[in-house]
Amino acid sequence: MTKAPSGLLAPGRALWRAVHDSYELEPAEPALLAAACRTLDELDRLTTELATAPLTVVGSTGQPRANPLLAEVRQHRSTLAVLLAQLEVPVDEVLPVRRRQRGVR
Repeated sequence: MTKAPSGLLAPGRALWRAVHDSYELEPAEPALLAAACRTLDELDRLTTELATAPLTVVGSTGQPRANPLLAEVRQHRSTLAVLLAQLEVPVDEVLPVRRRQRGVR
């Protein structure tokens, strides 16, 4: 297995290991994987910050507006999905996903 890029946090390192343990990468794909790992690390930091932040903030004219972190989280999720799709890696195989049991809400 190729060593993970420096600076990755725990989620990014875990993704790096999961992909390398399950897939053989083409020469250009480690760069895509590194981008996905960094995106996952940023997403983890954003969601951690958002967990204790208000969902609305005061806008420039005093109006309530959505916390900008919500848009960043949404964009990072989208970016991560695109990067993993480019790698042809199913998200549910490399990221921990909580699945609702059928019929249980």
